[in-house]
Amino acid sequence: MSSLSQIIESAKSKNATGLLIHPGASPRIRLGQEWQPTDLAPISADQSQQLFASWLSAEEKKSVQENKIIEGIKTLGQIQFQFSFFLDTDGIKGSLYWKDVRATNNDWWAFPELVVETLSRPQGLVLVCGLRRAGKTSAMQSLLSSWGKKAKKSVLVISDFNDWNLNDSSILVSRLPSSVFLKQDRPPAESDVVIIDSRHSEFAEKALRWSEDGRLVMLSMTSSSLRTGMERFLFQNEGLQEKNWKRIAEQFKMGIGLRLVPGTESAMIGAYELALSSPEITEAIHSGQLDRFEQSMRNSQDKVLMRSLNQSLFQLVVKRQIEFRIAFENSNDPTELDQLFRKVGI
Repeated sequence: MSSLSQIIESAKSKNATGLLIHPGASPRIRLGQEWQPTDLAPISADQSQQLFASWLSAEEKKSVQENKIIEGIKTLGQIQFQFSFFLDTDGIKGSLYWKDVRATNNDWWAFPELVVETLSRPQGLVLVCGLRRAGKTSAMQSLLSSWGKKAKKSVLVISDFNDWNLNDSSILVSRLPSSVFLKQDRPPAESDVVIIDSRHSEFAEKALRWSEDGRLVMLSMTSSSLRTGMERFLFQNEGLQEKNWKRIAEQFKMGIGLRLVPGTESAMIGAYELALSSPEITEAIHSGQLDRFEQSMRNSQDKVLMRSLNQSLFQLVVKRQIEFRIAFENSNDPTELDQLFRKVGI
C-alpha cells in the first residue's frame, strides 16, 4: 500500500486539488469541481486506519477515538493541506484539500438565503442545537460570515472554544471567555449581536433576557434534536413553565438542529432541521405543544424552507451526497424516512 504522502504526490501530479478516501473503495481525486476515480487499489478498513495513524500525533489519535472526528491543517514534506477525518465501523474516512481550495469546516453547511436574512432582524432568539462535535461552532461561524457580508454591526462572541476564526474584516467581532459573563448581568451596551457558544447552562436564562432587551442572541445548546434543545432551554429558565413558553415564543426567530454525517464526496457533510418564526411555530411554542412544533416544520418545507431532519437526510440522498445506510442510521424516525423515499419511488 502506498503511503499518504505518495498518494497525495500522485494526485498533485495530475493537477488535482483534493483527495477523498473511503474504506472499501479506491481513492478519488478532485479535478476542477468533480471527484474522479483513480487506478489505485481499494483501501480496506485496516489500511485506512494505518494510512492516517502514521502521521497523527498521540493526542490526535486519542481525539479520533473519543470524538470520532478530527480536522485541521497538516504538512507532509512540502505539502500543506486541510483535512477532515471521520471514524466509523468501516474505518477512517478522510478528505484532504490543498492549493487555493477552501475546505473549511464552514463548508459543511449550505444554509438557504432565508436563514441568513433572519439574522438581519434587530432582535430575537436563535437556537443552534446538536450533540457534542455536531458542528455547532462551525455552523454559527458560517452564518456569521454570510450575514456579516451584508451587515455592519458589533458582534460579541462568548466562548471558551478556540475554534472561532474572527479574521473576517467585514464584521466587527470580539470574543471573550464565558467566565467574564457568568456573574455579569449584561453584555456591553455596544453589542448588537451576542453569540453564546458555551456549555454553561446559566446562559439559557441570560440569552432569553438579553433578547428581550433588544439584541439578537444566538445560543448553542447540546441536545440530540431541535425539540430536545427547546425543552432543555425551557427547563434551564427558572419560573413558571407557562410564562416562560410565552416569553420564548415572543423572542424565537429561528432554531437549527445539526448533525454531521459521512458524505460520499467529502468525509463529512451537514444535515439539519430548521424552524423559522411563523404564526404556527409561535402558537406551538406558546402552548408548549412541541409535537405541533415539529409538524409545522414538516408542513412548511415547500413554503418557507423549514425542514425536519428526515427531510434534510432525504435531500442529501437524492443529491447523492450521502448513502442510504447513512441516512437511516442518523434518522430519528426511520419509518417516516422510508415513507419519504417510497413517495418518489426510491
